[in-house]
Amino acid sequence: MNPVKTMWTAGRFIGRGMGALLTLALLFGTLAKGGTGLVATARAAETARKPAKTSKPAPPPAPEAVETPEPPEPPGHDIPPPPRPKKSGGDKSNPRYILEQGSTNEGDLYLFKDAVVIRGKQDGDLIVFGRELEVPSSGVVTGDINAFTQSVDLAGKMGDSVRAMAQSVRLTGTIDGDLVAVGESIKVEKGARITGDLDAKGARVEMEGTVDGDFTATGGEVHLLGKVGGSAELKGDVIEVAPGAKVLGDLTYTSRNKIDDADHVVDGHVDYTPGRSEPKVSSGCVIKWFFWTSTALLAGLVSLAMFRRSAPEVVAAVRSDGLRSAGIGFISAIVIPVALAISCILIITIPAVVLGYIAYAMLLYLAQVPVAVFVGEWLMQRLGKTVGPFAAVAVGVPVMYVVFAIPVIGKLALFTVIFTGFGAIVMTIWTARQARRAGVPPPTPATGAAPAPA
Repeated sequence: MNPVKTMWTAGRFIGRGMGALLTLALLFGTLAKGGTGLVATARAAETARKPAKTSKPAPPPAPEAVETPEPPEPPGHDIPPPPRPKKSGGDKSNPRYILEQGSTNEGDLYLFKDAVVIRGKQDGDLIVFGRELEVPSSGVVTGDINAFTQSVDLAGKMGDSVRAMAQSVRLTGTIDGDLVAVGESIKVEKGARITGDLDAKGARVEMEGTVDGDFTATGGEVHLLGKVGGSAELKGDVIEVAPGAKVLGDLTYTSRNKIDDADHVVDGHVDYTPGRSEPKVSSGCVIKWFFWTSTALLAGLVSLAMFRRSAPEVVAAVRSDGLRSAGIGFISAIVIPVALAISCILIITIPAVVLGYIAYAMLLYLAQVPVAVFVGEWLMQRLGKTVGPFAAVAVGVPVMYVVFAIPVIGKLALFTVIFTGFGAIVMTIWTARQARRAGVPPPTPATGAAPAPA
C-alpha cells in the first residue's frame, strides 16, 4: 500500500467530512432563527396585502343601522375565569433550595440554584451549579458531592468523595472519602477530618484538620498545621509546616523557603527542591498570550460572520440564563464524548464518530465566542456605549484572556467560560431541532440572508 496515496485519500475524506459538518452546523444555526424570520415575513406579507384590498371605494353605510340594540350578554359572562394552577418548579420565584432538618431526599439531586442548603439527609449524590452550597452540622450527604459554585461550606457529614470548584472551600465537618478542591481559598478547619486523600489547588491552602490519606497541595501559599496519615507533597511560593503538625509518611515540597526542623514533624524522609525564582511575566509568556488571544479573536470574528443568524440566539442564552447554560455545558461535555465512544461498536460508524469528535472539539473551542460577546457588550454598556457583536468580541476576547492568565483563578474562569458557551450552543441547537420537528420550515433565500458557504 502506498502511504502517500493513503494519506492523500484520508485527507480528502476528512476535508469532505469537515465541509459537510460545517454545512450541517450552519443549517442548525439557520434553523434557530428561521422560524422567527419566516413568521415575521408572513405577517409582513399579510399586512402588505390588506391595503390593496381596502383601496377600493367602500360601499355607503346602511342608514339607521346604528340604532339596532345589541343583544344582552349571556348570564355568567362577567364571572372571572378560575385561577390557573401554578407551575411546578418555581426556579425564578425561588432561587434557593433548602432541605430542612429532619427531612430526607432519596435519589440523586441535580440543582441549578442560586443557593443550596442541606440541613436534612440527602441519600444520594449531590450536583450543584450555583452561587453557594452549604451543608450545616445537621446535614448529611451519603453520596458524592460535585459543586461548581462561588462558595462551599461543609460542616456536616459527607459519606463519599467531594469535588469542589469554587472561589472558597471551607470544611469543618467529616468527609468519608477524598476531597478534590480547586479555588482561591481552600481551608480545612481544626477538628475536620478526611478519611481519604486531600488534593487542593488554590491561591491559599490551609490544612489544620486531619487527613488519613495523602495530602497534595499546589498554590501560592500552603500552610500545614494538622495531621497527615500518609505522605505530603506540597508546592508553592511560600510553604509553612507548623511545629504542631504531623506527617506520618514522607514530605516532598518545592518552595522558595526551606522549612526548619522539618524532621521533627515528619516520620519519613524529607525532600526539598528549591523553587526557581522566575519572573512573573516573561517575553515568552507575552508571546504565548498574544498568539492565543489573536487566534481566539480571529476564530470569533470568523464564526460570527459564518453564523450571523444563529449567533444572537446563542448570546441571548448566555445573557438570560448563564447558570443553566453552564450546567448543561458541563453535562454535555462529559456525555457527548462517551456517547461517541460507545458508537464505535459498529465499524461502519467509525468515520461518523471521527467527524463527531472533530465537531465536538470545534464547538468546545468556539464556546468562548458567545461569552466574549456578552462580556464585551457588558463592559461597553458600563461605559455608556452600545456596540455590535464584532466590536463586542474584539473587546471581550482580550479581557477574558487577561483573566485566563491569572494563576488558579484563570483556570477556573476558563472552564466556566467553556461550559457556559458550550451549554448555550447546545441549547440553541436543541431549540432549532424542536422547531424543525414542530414543522417550522427554514427561511428561503428570498425571505432572509443566504447562508454563508461552508
